[in-house]
Amino acid sequence: MTTQTKTTHTPGPWKVLHHTAPQHDGDRAVYAPGNKLICEMNGGPNDDSETLANARLIASAPDLLDSLRDILEMVTDNRLHGEEVYRAANAIRKAEGRI
Repeated sequence: MTTQTKTTHTPGPWKVLHHTAPQHDGDRAVYAPGNKLICEMNGGPNDDSETLANARLIASAPDLLDSLRDILEMVTDNRLHGEEVYRAANAIRKAEGRI
């Protein structure tokens, strides 16, 4: 990406970690580099796939934002490169829990 954009969020990549707490089975947390906590997801006594999917979507936010910025720049400049499309596809796969 050639344009400079000021980042006002915690830089990625973010990751989903599973941890347990006495009151819940299967809490999820999203962390940034350096083990910086982004958010905690409490799925209750039976942590379900929806909680995990929500955590994955939150964790993929920096990747999705970067990919969208790249795609917008490509469209604006009337150019298309495989690298940006590949990054966008990977960001989607990450959000869906496929990588």
